[in-house]
Amino acid sequence: MPKLEYHAFRKPQKLKSGKTVHRWYYYYTDSSGKKIQKSCGTDVKSRQAAEDYIRTLPQPATDGLGSSKAPHNADLTVGEIAKDMFVPESSHIQRRQQLKKSVSDEALVSNRRFVKHIMTAWGQRSLRTLEFG
Repeated sequence: MPKLEYHAFRKPQKLKSGKTVHRWYYYYTDSSGKKIQKSCGTDVKSRQAAEDYIRTLPQPATDGLGSSKAPHNADLTVGEIAKDMFVPESSHIQRRQQLKKSVSDEALVSNRRFVKHIMTAWGQRSLRTLEFG
């Protein structure tokens, strides 16, 4: 069996009602050594189910678009990052489906329209030139 990039673990979580439940999470280590942790979802109830879940995940990305395995690249432009956002069948939509976020046709059209406005206004600017605050 190949070694998994992801590692499952269980940790307690306190609900608003005061009840403590144990949820399954997974983590992986990015290229800088930082551990990134994410939830397996509320439906996962056992270690076997958590390991089955993480086997369905793609390997951590290595593209230069701000993914966890890629080094920070401030020379990227906003347009390079946003070009495949909210495009049907793109890796962005596959990640949204895994996270059980909205991927309806109406949401894709609406959000893509907004991304096009962002690309028109800031698409040629590099991340290095953006200021926050």
